[in-house]
Amino acid sequence: MKIYVIIALVLLGALSLGCVKEEMAGQAGHDGPVTLTTTVSLGEASGTKALTTEGIKTFAVGDQVAIVYTNTADATVKAVSEPLTADSILDGGKTAVLTVTLTDPKPSGAVSYIYPAAMAAADGSVNYAALAVQQGSLAALAAGLDLCTFEGSLDTDASLPDCVILNNRLAVGEFTVKNEGGSDITDSIVCFFVSDGVDTYTVSRAASPGPIYVAMKPVSGDLRLVAADTNWEYYKKDVAAQTLAANKMYPIAVTMAQSSFESRLSPLTFEAIEAGATVSFRLPSNTAEGSVQYKLNDGSWTVYTSGTAITLTNAGDKVQFRGKNSTYYVNTASYDYGQFSVSAECYLYGNIMSLVTDYTMGEFAFASNVSLTGYRTFYRLFENVSNIKSLDTKPLVLPATSLAEGCYKDMFYRCTSLGTAPALPAMSLVNRCYDSMFDGCTSLGAAPALPATSLASNCYSYMFSGCTSLSVAPALPATILASGCYDGMFSYCTSLEVAPILPATSLAGSCYQSMFSGCTSLEVAPILPATSLAGSCYQSMFSGCTSLEVAPTLPATSLADYCYSYMFSGCTSLSVAPTLPATSLAGYCYYYMFSGCTSLEVAPVLPAMSLAGYCYSYMFSGCSKLSSITCLAENGITNQGSCSNWVRDVASTGTFTRTLGVNWPSGPNGIPSHWTVIFYDANQ
Repeated sequence: MKIYVIIALVLLGALSLGCVKEEMAGQAGHDGPVTLTTTVSLGEASGTKALTTEGIKTFAVGDQVAIVYTNTADATVKAVSEPLTADSILDGGKTAVLTVTLTDPKPSGAVSYIYPAAMAAADGSVNYAALAVQQGSLAALAAGLDLCTFEGSLDTDASLPDCVILNNRLAVGEFTVKNEGGSDITDSIVCFFVSDGVDTYTVSRAASPGPIYVAMKPVSGDLRLVAADTNWEYYKKDVAAQTLAANKMYPIAVTMAQSSFESRLSPLTFEAIEAGATVSFRLPSNTAEGSVQYKLNDGSWTVYTSGTAITLTNAGDKVQFRGKNSTYYVNTASYDYGQFSVSAECYLYGNIMSLVTDYTMGEFAFASNVSLTGYRTFYRLFENVSNIKSLDTKPLVLPATSLAEGCYKDMFYRCTSLGTAPALPAMSLVNRCYDSMFDGCTSLGAAPALPATSLASNCYSYMFSGCTSLSVAPALPATILASGCYDGMFSYCTSLEVAPILPATSLAGSCYQSMFSGCTSLEVAPILPATSLAGSCYQSMFSGCTSLEVAPTLPATSLADYCYSYMFSGCTSLSVAPTLPATSLAGYCYYYMFSGCTSLEVAPVLPAMSLAGYCYSYMFSGCSKLSSITCLAENGITNQGSCSNWVRDVASTGTFTRTLGVNWPSGPNGIPSHWTVIFYDANQ
């Protein structure tokens, strides 16, 4: 075993320290675990960034550093140093000896340091999600959020680099708040939000003296600040063109105007559009007695009894709900799940998290809750509530960034009056989290942004299916897909004209299945760059897209079972088919691919010499104008239904080009009757 002592400069680069590497006696080489002892030192503070109000950044007992490295199997591995002890902290807290064990580190492999270790995700990336909810104190920020990193390479002998400079990646705001009268109200603020339009940082705290400290990614742009005090008074401030750089602390004294409403701070609310509307909530059997409460207008919170109709006597009357359940789902078979009913038109707004946050922890406890934990949390919560509407000035907020399986499944199913979807900020998804969420919302004119880059099985399945007013799809940035992730996502969105870019080059089973099926206004298909396919990956992707005239390029040369089955079935305007270069086929790979494409006249060249079970079955069935086919198959033509009904009901006359010396049957399972046969010449 080799032990290395490395002296390095951390944070600011103003102080140059020598670097020493000492090789101690021990086992040679780096096979298996190797323990490395690293000495890191903190540079003199510049006064712009520190972990104490005096401007001094120091190590503390219990601190740990994550070391993320590449091992000899080219896998990324995260190791965490042993907690610091009093004996391992030197030089007044500016130097510390870290001990970390690496297993099979790769010589010259990538290595990065993340400090504190709590800011390292399981996969070795920086866990920026940890910044979403903060406590607002300098001590809490110092202990868990003050992010410093280093990226480099292991040495050629797989040891840690000689010199390490950890650069601070965050800006810190030191906020004090005044009202418009000039009074300092910082000590009464219990919720504080900072948003740059992309990221939102929430401070939830007990009323206490300030300042309020917020760790943020560097900012260059506008900021929105929102606060709430102990009296349920809301405050807001929009600040234009701010630059907050990494490695700096900014004292920010802000005067905030009182605001009449803030969705993030408002419990889930129904507001009557029509006088006399009633709202009721069927509670599931897992609801503890008294755990769900309601408040009518500005009244007091009252225990809610399942199924009780709350009457909103006048237009503008409102009822709010809060609850302590982690989920409102028990099972589907007996309709044992929570569901609202509304008798007349109402606006729906406020923060959905008021239903799943323990309100005994504080009036605004739900405002900082961004984690869903219960299976199918809000399953069918508003299903078939056709008279709830969106209100632009008072949005519905679904702020969770940590989701639970099926949490929003069928949540707004057939809410036909819902015109605006709530924002969905989660970056990492879970199985079926958005499954059929807005299915049948025929008034929904725009989809929310979908920023997630980490997908999960069926995460977006049928999310917007039947949203007949939706004309533009949201961007889908993920490059790594999951099984069924986009299955049926925009199916039967009959107004959809613009499809999203689909950048993935390696697909997953059923990932694009039925994604645009029945999108009758879609004229241009997205580019499909994938070269690595998976079972049913494109199955029925554009089936029934009656306005689609030109198919996208399909570059894959090796196919998977059912990969292109039904892909363009029923595309009655399709006149140009894609080139199909694959020479290695799979079962059912082209099954019904162009069936019913009544405008298609020339089939793509089919170069594969050996066929697979049902690979061409029904491929061109019903292509009534198809009059030209070139197929170079030599083996398997009559085996396992490979060409079953593949040219049924094509044009009565045409030209079939085949390889010389290969026998083909005549009819719908081979060469169409009455067609002219010519032999393929590779030189032509």
